[in-house]
Order: sequence, then C-alpha cells, then structure tokens
Amino acid sequence: LDRRALVRQSRELSPYAEAALDGAIKAITTATEGIRYRTLNDEAFGIGRLVGGGVLPATLALAALTWAGRQIPGFGDHDPDKIVAAAFTDGLRQPREVPHGQP
Repeated sequence: LDRRALVRQSRELSPYAEAALDGAIKAITTATEGIRYRTLNDEAFGIGRLVGGGVLPATLALAALTWAGRQIPGFGDHDPDKIVAAAFTDGLRQPREVPHGQP
C-alpha cells in the first residue's frame, strides 16, 4: 500500500479510532527502557482488537505500528516487526468494537 492510500485512510478515521491509534503510537515511541517490549506487544494487541472489530483499517494500523516499533532504540535481539505481527494477529482473534456513544 502506498503512502497516499495510508493518508487517505487516516483521514477517514473516526475521532475514537484516530485517538486510539495515535495513543498507541505515542506509547510505543516514548516507552522507556525495561517496558518497551511489553508496550509494543500490548499496544499492537489492542489495536489488533479494534481492527478485528471494524474500528480501524488493517493496512493503516499495521503500517503505523510497524513504523512505531522500528523507532524503538536498542531493541536488541527482538524483531519489532515480528512482535507487532504476532500481537496484532492475537488481537484480531478477540475483536473489540467502539464503545457505545463514541463516533
């Protein structure tokens, strides 16, 4: 998927979806040493759940999470792409819809 398609998809997000994805990206990119792996895993799982519930498009969510994972400095032997893919897939298996009253 090219960058223009990702930008177009991001413009079509509900405020709830946009806040969820933005929050996940911020949490991943600002996580401190010692909690980076868990943060990446938890956020990818949570966003995967929202994708499974139809709240976010999968291609946009995966692209954003993968980018964020690659921003983590000194991640050692861990491959952020694999962590994102595994946690995201696990999240898809437990879909979560938008809470009532959210746009």
